[in-house]
Amino acid sequence: MSSTECQPCGAALSDGTVVCKDCLSKLGKDLISVSWLVRELEVALTRQSRFSRAQGARSATRPLPWEERAAVVERELATVIGMWAGVIRDLTTPAIGPERPLPAGTWRRALYLAGNLPRLRSHPEANTAHQQLTGVIRKARAVIDRPPDQVTYGLCGNDDPDETGRATRVPCDAYLYASPHEKRIIRCRKCGAEYSVEDRKAWMLEYVRGMAGTVTQVAGYLRLAGLKVSVDTVKGLRNRDRIFPLPGTDMFRFSEVIDAVSHRYQRKAKHH
Repeated sequence: MSSTECQPCGAALSDGTVVCKDCLSKLGKDLISVSWLVRELEVALTRQSRFSRAQGARSATRPLPWEERAAVVERELATVIGMWAGVIRDLTTPAIGPERPLPAGTWRRALYLAGNLPRLRSHPEANTAHQQLTGVIRKARAVIDRPPDQVTYGLCGNDDPDETGRATRVPCDAYLYASPHEKRIIRCRKCGAEYSVEDRKAWMLEYVRGMAGTVTQVAGYLRLAGLKVSVDTVKGLRNRDRIFPLPGTDMFRFSEVIDAVSHRYQRKAKHH
């Protein structure tokens, strides 16, 4: 693309820059919205919301599958915004003297960037900055875009043969959403497969037995799967040495919590 055109949109430029003022203005609005995005991500994580796309295989010591995408995007948002805020800070820092600290927090750094966009526009990597910042903000918006007031009952995975009776098709990769008060049938919005709520809850319990999560994650998922478990319940089990965190973490194995809840009134086992 010619140096006289805005690289994001192709508009003609006559000042030697590579990003036009309109694209920069839109980026500024996106950066201002980051405070809302960060808050929504935190709310989504706290409420144990299910997000839109499946991830690959996970080890037992990693966070819950439905949370992972939000956590990854949250870290990426902080990294990209922090990096470009640092670039702008370096442009304005005197050659002699201590380096000025950046504002604390992703949303404050986003506002710092929004207030210094003219400096970013004159930077030789302005187009790269525009691409990376708009891209990560778009990802964050996609993650929090979920059916309102609904929860997930896990990955559909339907692999029934097609209408012609041919070999099994690729398993459905959609997630099942329904009201947390649903008591009978869950229907996949993508392939139409139907599942019994009780069967799905049993599947969910089995699915997470080998995984681990924080106190909030464990309590949220197990409640969804039909167990009467609260954050205080899990903390109480920990305080009574009925469950133990994984070494060096604040995460607990689901299998231990499930077993401890099922036998909460029995004597505690010795920890080895």
